[in-house]
Amino acid sequence: MAEPKLPTIKLKENGSADSLKWALESYGCAVIEYEEMSSGLDDVVFRLSEELFALPIETKTKHTSQLAGFGYGRNFEGMPAIEYFGIEHDATHLHPTTNFATLMWPNGNHHFW
Repeated sequence: MAEPKLPTIKLKENGSADSLKWALESYGCAVIEYEEMSSGLDDVVFRLSEELFALPIETKTKHTSQLAGFGYGRNFEGMPAIEYFGIEHDATHLHPTTNFATLMWPNGNHHFW
């Protein structure tokens, strides 16, 4: 049996939202291609993600939210290996991301944001 391939979404200013929504609803993830992204950025994102998810559980659970799908979550019935962070954001401000980074790394982590 062949392994399923993840959908690949080529981001552009218009027309990507429906494809991305379908991929996330159907597969839970997708490969994103964006011509404006610098080469090697995906390696940096994966390295920083590994660093984030390697933090102690006591640190990760400090990130909370009243909104479903935000905050820190893990170990859902039927998906015991899943972990996620949802950051409430405002596209015009960086402070939610810097607040999150400060919560996860009180001594600083300038690479994350």
